[in-house]
Amino acid sequence: MKAMGLIVGGIIGCGALAPMAGADEPSMAAQSGSTAAPATNAEQSVAISAWVAGQKPAIETITGAKFRRDVPVKAVSVDEMAQLIAKTIEADMAGAARPDGSPMSAIEIHVRATAAAFKVATRTFGMYRYEDKTVYVVPENVRTYAKRHGWSEQTVERTPRLAVAHELVHALQDQTVALSERSEKLGRERQHTLRVVSEGQAVWATDQLAKQLDWGAANSVLWGVVTGVQAEGEPEKGGAPAAASQRVAPSAEAYTLGRAFVEYHLAWVGEGPKGTQRVWAILRNPPLNLGQIVDPGKCVVKAEGDAQKPGAPGAAGRP
Repeated sequence: MKAMGLIVGGIIGCGALAPMAGADEPSMAAQSGSTAAPATNAEQSVAISAWVAGQKPAIETITGAKFRRDVPVKAVSVDEMAQLIAKTIEADMAGAARPDGSPMSAIEIHVRATAAAFKVATRTFGMYRYEDKTVYVVPENVRTYAKRHGWSEQTVERTPRLAVAHELVHALQDQTVALSERSEKLGRERQHTLRVVSEGQAVWATDQLAKQLDWGAANSVLWGVVTGVQAEGEPEKGGAPAAASQRVAPSAEAYTLGRAFVEYHLAWVGEGPKGTQRVWAILRNPPLNLGQIVDPGKCVVKAEGDAQKPGAPGAAGRP
């Protein structure tokens, strides 16, 4: 797990916050109304960092954990994001082979990683990068989707901040349970379940923060494009249309299943850890398989250090 990010239609490393592939199909005719020049990335970095400083206590209260160190936040261009993603992909491709089994050259890996990274970068809203412990956000991608979907200026301002809040939860996970190192020690299936739970906690926490801020409209349109359901309008402009465009993004499973799993365990009233501490216990000792994600009652949560064991449906304590 090298990075966590909000990506439309895909997941980088553990996860990514971005609109799904195909979510850019609506007409460019819907434009936001402002003619003012957008803030520079440097200005955005300062403004969002100041906002983050004010929201950290709320994120700590929501998640039940404390930040151990500051998390830098940087607004970057699509090209800059592509370079960051390319480094992650290139590292993951080290030692890759061609279909005939022959090893790829370093140049071939670099070219393939760069091409793939740019496609992802154009759909990325935010990313937490483990290598430098930094949250990156791409405001220009938000503006692109705003024009295509007719978002209001208020939503354009709030959406990158909510994307950053999501990534800050991943930073908090990294600081609290060493998420990247933990993932590298697991088999592939448990790496996947850990990703789903980590995304679920980040989605749930962002939802709670949006409720506290009364930013429901911005949160709705953000998750609309991320999970592949984008309304032609947004709630603050007249409500959801009768027939929303729906597509299933590769990232939707991690976000939607993860949120449902986390909500189930937050409501747990049986034995073992409860509330937010139960979720942290699961992140330290993730589900054995996807079946325990789909049916959360099968995931028996133990104290730190205890082995995870398959549970039985209908176990006592089910909400």
